Amino acid sequence: MNAATVLVIEEDPHLLDGVREILELDEYHVLTAGNGGDGLELTLEYLPDVIICDVMMPVMNGYEVLEAIRNTPQTQYIPLIFFSAKGGADIERAKEAGVDGYIVKPFAADDLLDMVAAFLSDD
Repeated sequence: MNAATVLVIEEDPHLLDGVREILELDEYHVLTAGNGGDGLELTLEYLPDVIICDVMMPVMNGYEVLEAIRNTPQTQYIPLIFFSAKGGADIERAKEAGVDGYIVKPFAADDLLDMVAAFLSDD
């Protein structure tokens, strides 16, 4: 059984449900938020093991969430994976901003699970 907690921050409810289902089938404990503000609140409350965060969202975008998490001592080391339909230069910008991983939509379930697992095995 996987005791790790993964927070998924995604504005599209269908994609959010799909990602939650993929992770739950792999026995992760999953928290979800529909925007960056709610995601940040859940991060501070639950201190998840990994965060998967959409880049373009209402309230707070992914970069604002990343900055807030990195500037908070309790959360600064939580691995954060960006989730976006954009690739290329956006991936480089994200890495320069300090994101730990980047998944381009659409994605394969195995790729998502592999990336999450890679960050958990670093503990």
